[in-house]
Formats: sequence, structure tokens, C-alpha cells
Amino acid sequence: MLGEGLNKLQKGARDVAGMITDTANDAVREVRDLAVESAEEIRGALPSLEEVLAQAVLLPGASVSREEFLKKALKGYSPVVVDRAIAHTPVRAGIPLGKLRRLAGKALGREARRTTVASMAAGLPGGMAAAATIPADLIQLYAHLVRAIQMLSYLYGWRDACYVRVGAMDPALSKLLIVFLGAMAGDERADAELKRLAPLREGDAGAVLAAVAQSDAVDGIAQGLEGRMAHRMTGQVVGKSVPLAGAVISGTISYGGFSDMWKHLRDVLEAIA
Repeated sequence: MLGEGLNKLQKGARDVAGMITDTANDAVREVRDLAVESAEEIRGALPSLEEVLAQAVLLPGASVSREEFLKKALKGYSPVVVDRAIAHTPVRAGIPLGKLRRLAGKALGREARRTTVASMAAGLPGGMAAAATIPADLIQLYAHLVRAIQMLSYLYGWRDACYVRVGAMDPALSKLLIVFLGAMAGDERADAELKRLAPLREGDAGAVLAAVAQSDAVDGIAQGLEGRMAHRMTGQVVGKSVPLAGAVISGTISYGGFSDMWKHLRDVLEAIA
């Protein structure tokens, strides 16, 4: 009797364990399917990088004057060195790479802190209505990333190729910014593209823009960046059960990775300086 009871108890336990396992597996499959569906939905709902950048450059402060930035960043140097850095590049003015790394840290450290401030959106013509289909925080983040690109490129010898005039964007400039953004995100294709463009950096900006306009790598870099954006959004929608519409407006990309992004670009630019 006792043996028979134990056998029944063990069988019942196995049945319960099997039910739990089946339920867990079903739940995993449902979450996985939801993640796939959400990723596809999010990818369709998110704007292209070109659309985001076109709005980001409208923000007052998105444009960084090379001359003004270098004067401020190099204020500890003699006027002769500063003038030479502006006329040529900081490296050609005799400033060592180790010092440029420290100057980059100081300037971009301030910029990283600014990413938590939403004041840049206040001056957008027509308010955010001009970009009603693009999340405001996404536009602000990319405006900060564009500022960081300009600062780092100026320190490491790129002249006005990345100079962004408020309200102005053309396809070649958009492509160049996407290459820099790809390098920020650790895309090796973007690193290779910057290395290819580097010999042109000290000349006329038109030469760099013309070269990048002919690049076959930019579309792939942009797709990679948009894929990362959709992946992050999927984590928010599935992991936090945030409605898609609300998540697109409220979350998109965390500001927390800003410092990692500019440091990666700094390392790439330093390696080809």
C-alpha cells in the first residue's frame, strides 16, 4: 500500500512538473513571438536617421563653430598656437595627442551632462509640431550627438566638413554624420570609412562631402543604427509592457550611453589623426 501510494505521488509530481514546463515553454514562445512582432512594428514606426538628423539640425545649439570652439578649448595655449590650430589643425599646431584626449574629455564631459537638459528644444521653429511624428527626446539626443561629432572632429583635425548650419541639411552632410554616428556605435564599417576619408580632412569640406556621397557603405551603417534603435525599443515595449505609441514618444534611446559613444569616436579619430 505504502509503495503504491509513493508511486502515485511520484507520478503526480512528474505530471505537475510536466505541466509547469509546458506552460513555461509556451510563455517563452509567446514572449519571443511578441518581441519579433514588436521589433517589426517598431522598425516601421520609427523615423529614418535622415529624418531625425534633418530635425536635429534645426535645434539652436546644434551647430558648433569650429573657430569659437577651438578658441575656447585651447584657451590655455598661446595666441600663436591657437591661431595655428585654427588655420591648420591642433596636431599641426604642436598639441600632442595625449593633451587632445584630455581636452576632449573636458569638452565632451560637459556635453554629456547637457544631454539631461531638454532646453535645446525650446527654440525649434513652430515648437515640436514641425516634427510631430518624431519623438522630441530622440531629436534632442541626436542634436547632442551632432554637437559631439563636431567638437571631436575639430580637435582631431577635421576642418569644416561637419559644420552644421542651423536649418541646413543636404544628403552628403547627412551621410557624413551617419558615418560618424556609426563610429560612435562601434560599427567597423564606419571606422573604415572614416579612415578612407581622413586624407581629405584638412582640405576643403567639399572634398570630404563629395567622397562620402559616393560611398557604398553608408546605407548599411544607417540600417545598423536603425536596427539598434528598434532593438532598444523592443526591450522597452516587451520588458515593461509599455504601449507602443507611448514608448516611441517617451523612451527611444537612453541618454546614458552618450559618454560611451563619444569616447569610442574619440578613439577612432585619435587612431587616424
